[in-house]
Amino acid sequence: MNDSKLKIWISALRIHQWAKNILIFIPLLLSHNFMELELIISSVMAFFSFSLVASANYLFNDLIDLDFDKQHPTKRNRPLASGRLPVYHGWLAILLLLGISFIIISYLPFLFFVSVVIYLLVSILYSTVLKRFTCFDFILHCVETLNNCRYNYFSGTLYYKNCFGWFCS
Repeated sequence: MNDSKLKIWISALRIHQWAKNILIFIPLLLSHNFMELELIISSVMAFFSFSLVASANYLFNDLIDLDFDKQHPTKRNRPLASGRLPVYHGWLAILLLLGISFIIISYLPFLFFVSVVIYLLVSILYSTVLKRFTCFDFILHCVETLNNCRYNYFSGTLYYKNCFGWFCS
């Protein structure tokens, strides 16, 4: 893959948005168990699996909004809207990202799987219906930020050892 294709994919997957998922590590840090290798590995797995799902969600949203994005002054420059990334590549990437993510998730507690599936379903609902309503748009973005902490809590990293769960409840 040449440099320009890599840049196109990095842009399409919105890798820069993964920075928000660093919140997944907060429960580990606040639990004072951040030196336990097993907990670090679980947190890293939770971070990458959730980030892959988020990238799949960004691609899905771009595919759903493709016609609108082509007309938008800035969104028309996105890889799918501009045609630099073929539509079928977007759909295939979604399947690949979700597949890899769920393989990783299979090594984490079931509650983490459930929370990611709920996130995915809410995201699909948002992309297809709810974003048309401003109040839902704002509320879902606020809830998503708090849930990034919850995903680590559910990943089993803390095993409910500490009281950080109240913040994420």
